[in-house]
Amino acid sequence: MACRHAVVLNHEKHHKDTAERSITDYMPDMKRALERYAATLTPQGPYAQTEFNSHVDALFKQIAAAVQPQWQEMQALDRKRQAEIDTEANYRRETAMCPGQFPKFDGSQ
Repeated sequence: MACRHAVVLNHEKHHKDTAERSITDYMPDMKRALERYAATLTPQGPYAQTEFNSHVDALFKQIAAAVQPQWQEMQALDRKRQAEIDTEANYRRETAMCPGQFPKFDGSQ
């Protein structure tokens, strides 16, 4: 089943590469959103040691909220790109590369 293994591995690598491309494509937008948010920050603290972690947690939540629109756009684009890999036509093409090593699409062996 070496052929099947290679085809499946290549298919999954294509998914990984696609996700990386989606993330890379949205990095400039994320960076701009972070820069816009950072420009609104004012000096904070000092905080008591016992309060420090809660303030850090709150800041991270604010940062996450600031980039949420770009994050959602990136996820939508990535879902669309990933779906283009997982088509029936693509599965049939990949299956044809290794005759007898994949189950039939009709449920038979």
